[in-house]
Amino acid sequence: MIRPTALANVAGVSLALVLSLAFAFAADPGSQRTRRLPASHAEHQVIERNGQRGLVDATGHFHALRHFERIVSVSGVADDLLLALCEPERIVAFSAYAKRSAGGHRFGDRVLQRADLDPETLLALAPDLVLVNNLSRQDRIVRLRESGVAVFDLGDMRGMKTLVPNIRTAGILLGHPRAGRELAQTLTGHMQALAARVPAERRKRALYAGIHGDKIYGGTRGTSYADVLWAAGLDDAAADRYHDWPRYTSEQLLSIDPPMIVTQAGMADTFCRHPGMASLRACRAKDLIEIDPALLLDPGLEMPLAADAIQRKAYRDLKPPVLAH
Repeated sequence: MIRPTALANVAGVSLALVLSLAFAFAADPGSQRTRRLPASHAEHQVIERNGQRGLVDATGHFHALRHFERIVSVSGVADDLLLALCEPERIVAFSAYAKRSAGGHRFGDRVLQRADLDPETLLALAPDLVLVNNLSRQDRIVRLRESGVAVFDLGDMRGMKTLVPNIRTAGILLGHPRAGRELAQTLTGHMQALAARVPAERRKRALYAGIHGDKIYGGTRGTSYADVLWAAGLDDAAADRYHDWPRYTSEQLLSIDPPMIVTQAGMADTFCRHPGMASLRACRAKDLIEIDPALLLDPGLEMPLAADAIQRKAYRDLKPPVLAH
């Protein structure tokens, strides 16, 4: 049985987590109209099957609702959801991605050393619930389930349209549906409030791109990068032509010729020295915004913090946000 005080504490933790990730902005709702975030994926609805209430995960597997006591995450998104929505004593381990996040210190020493969901390693922890996101190795999920472990796949990580329902789903699965709803609502409100700080007529065009080896990759429509750019007050220059995570050629980027480029910290000079890139408008004007990759690459609860960091560099004349009391 979960004590009422525990539920209240979890709700408070969920709100505090988001407030630590993003400023709560005071905006005049009548000052301008803000574009709404993309519609969410279908929610994981509670259903009844064979006399049991439960949820169906992204793989179609039914999970009866019960009080899980030993929970493991092998997903960076699930790490933050556990931290926000679950009592600490129920968390056995976080994923190997936890320490690489911007707030890695929050996870303590309960962090897995490997990111490949090795079944034997996990079974040694004696979990009763493992949270994953879009795991391709179904054979490993089967191995765990055959051993009696509930493995809940939250599905794709595509920014707000999947994160918002995942938050609500996690709240239900962990026994705190109200806390999940409140966390999802607060996160959405912060993203919308950030975007509202930049009037429509002032919004700039930008593109996310990063160099990995000798290749240039982007993130645009259908990903968290698009949501972060939008919340930062930027229009995605690649969204009309590309979706998901395109691999760009120099010719493709030159044809878009974005006036501003968002990339990882320390990569601006490397990017502009890449063959053909020096003639881009953004490189000529040195209008590249560098952001900590731990923030920029996170498709989870730190998206408002990434958007705020980008916005502060893209619109340096904006007044500082008003903190909520």
